[in-house]
Order: sequence, then structure tokens, then C-alpha cells
Amino acid sequence: SLSVGNCPALLRASGLGGASVAELTLSYLALTDLTGLEQVRIETTLMVYDLPGLTSLTGLPSLAEGASLELNVLGALADTSALAQQSALGWLSVTGTGLGVLSGLAELERLGGLSVYNNQQLTQIEGSPRLRELGGVQIAGNSLLRSLPAWNEVQGPLASCDGCALFSLE
Repeated sequence: SLSVGNCPALLRASGLGGASVAELTLSYLALTDLTGLEQVRIETTLMVYDLPGLTSLTGLPSLAEGASLELNVLGALADTSALAQQSALGWLSVTGTGLGVLSGLAELERLGGLSVYNNQQLTQIEGSPRLRELGGVQIAGNSLLRSLPAWNEVQGPLASCDGCALFSLE
């Protein structure tokens, strides 16, 4: 386990090379993206929270199949397209971000679960046409979210949505 936090002057996440870690926590840093972590492998959980300047997941470490990603209190986060390198995740949690669109999900085939909470600018969750296994979906407090992707080919429980202004399931 590795935790890097409470270093508000830290601008770059580099120096880990090709390390493999069970858990990596990044918090209270001045990062604008994750550049420098591309070669790192996360075995179980990557937690990224309270990074006020983080705008992109560029440089996202390699996440082992079944590893979870937690993105919390990232008000400037506007781009999750780096998630496109993943074909399987254990759990994806997106809470309190600046995202308008949760993107980068098109290559996912398996997702243990998805939780999307309190993303005040979120209007869309990108579809996952390859997704075949979904453990569960929890969505709440995303007042601008108008639709959910079609999960009709997915094996798993149905989605629940609370506090969403949903008009259609695409």
C-alpha cells in the first residue's frame, strides 16, 4: 500500500517507475493529471480524492482486472477518457467531480459496480457497448443527469437512480 497526500506543492506524480502496488491513494496534492504514473500497476484499489486542480486522468496507472477506482471530491475533473484503456474494473466510484460526461467506458467488458454520486454538472454517462457483466449501479444526487446508457445486454442487477432528472434510457 502506498499513500501520497497532504503535499499541496507536489505538481508531478513520478518516480515510481514500473512499481506494482496493492493500493495507491493520492490526496491533497497539486496534480492536474496523473502523468508519471503510466507504468505503475494497481492490484486492488486506486483512490484519488481532494485534488482541486486535477482536470484529467491522463497518465492513469494500469489497473489489474478487478481493481477498483475511486474518484472523489475532484471539482475540476472534466476528462475521464483515459479510462478507455480498461476492459474490466472491480468498482468505479465517481463522487463530487466537475464532470459533464463520464466518458472512457466504451471498452469495459466487466464492471463489478458503478456508483455515481453528487456530480452537479454530470449530464451523461457514456455507453459501454462491450459491457456484459455489471455487478450493480447506484446513482444519486446528479441533478442534471438526463439519461443512462442502455444496459440491456448486461447480466446483473438493474440500476437504481435517486435524485436524477432522468428522461430516457438510451
